[in-house]
Amino acid sequence: NFTLNMIPSFVDSNTTLLLNFNKLGIYDSLSKNNISTNGNVSISYDIKKYGIGSIYFNGGYLGIPPNPDFAMGNGDFTFDWNMYLLSTSGCIFTTSLSGNSNGHFYISLKNNKLCVGVYNVQEIVFNNWTPEINTWYHSALVRENNTCSLYP
Repeated sequence: NFTLNMIPSFVDSNTTLLLNFNKLGIYDSLSKNNISTNGNVSISYDIKKYGIGSIYFNGGYLGIPPNPDFAMGNGDFTFDWNMYLLSTSGCIFTTSLSGNSNGHFYISLKNNKLCVGVYNVQEIVFNNWTPEINTWYHSALVRENNTCSLYP
């Protein structure tokens, strides 16, 4: 179980997905992506870092259909988010609607480690980090000059 809260952000032409969790629900504030909630996902107004709410995952995940905006190719990119952990396992984000489709991007917690990858292609595990529950983390996945770095 964990909650996700996005930082107040500056939106520019490179922003592909912006999730502001509020009373209107779970949606892309840029209106570029159709987001599905899979499993037990809801808005939490009790645990939040910014704004009025955060997204609460209790065995569920967000799905976004395959989209050319998430085909990173060889270019630089950054994903960043805030998360408050209530447990240390579970899918955080995936571009797959089923949660396990080949070739789709994901961010998850596995065996107390933050992982990012493409299903059945490659996975990066951040082994130098042991998460603690009931703690906020600002995390980022950055690719710059073909080098990926994960910052929990």
